[in-house]
Order: sequence, then structure tokens, then C-alpha cells
Amino acid sequence: MVGRRVLERGPNVFSGIAREGRKFGIGLLAITQLPSMIPKEILANINTKIILGIEMQPERQAIIDYASQDLSQDSRSIASLDIGEAIITSNFTKFAMPVKIPNFIEFARESSLNQPEMSFPGLKE
Repeated sequence: MVGRRVLERGPNVFSGIAREGRKFGIGLLAITQLPSMIPKEILANINTKIILGIEMQPERQAIIDYASQDLSQDSRSIASLDIGEAIITSNFTKFAMPVKIPNFIEFARESSLNQPEMSFPGLKE
């Protein structure tokens, strides 16, 4: 986890990983509610972005500016994404894709209902 103070100090190890990590088989995952705080060099080198709803316009603009596809017409759509909705943008796709992400707790509960019960003799809960 990198805080604001580390990012404001200038170049850091994460800029190098974002820029050159692929050739060493190293990836970088950034999770933030404030994408404008991530250095531009890092944002530009993250190939796949999962964009959730972002209300603040400067934060949406940071994502739009560094998306793999043209999202310039999607600012309001990004602002209005609901819980569980996202837009995926990637160098590996021709267009940005809207997706629905299931609630994990509900998904796990439903999955366990469809599974046969397993019992292990001698094992007490």
C-alpha cells in the first residue's frame, strides 16, 4: 500500500514495475478511489482497468485520460454505475466492456445451496 506522501515524493519502485515489470513476469495491481493521485506514468502502464462508479469529475477524468479505449463520451455513465456494475477497459479488447459483478456473499450462499453436503466420519464441527 502506498500513501499520498510516498506518491508525492516522486519516482518510486511502483513506477519502475509499471514500466518494466512485464519483461520480468511481474504485474501491478492498483486499487484506489482517487485515481488522480496515481502518477501518470503508472496509470498509463496499467493495461487493464476495472472502473467502478466515480462521482468526482476530476477522478473520472484521470481514468478517462488513461483508458485503453476512448471513454470521453462515458463520463456520466461512469458516474452513474451502481453497486456491482463496472466498465472494463484493456489493451487486449477492441472496446470497453460493461460488466455486472455478483455480490460474493450471495454468490457463495447460492453456490453452497447447490452443492451436496459432505460428511467426514469422526470429524465434529
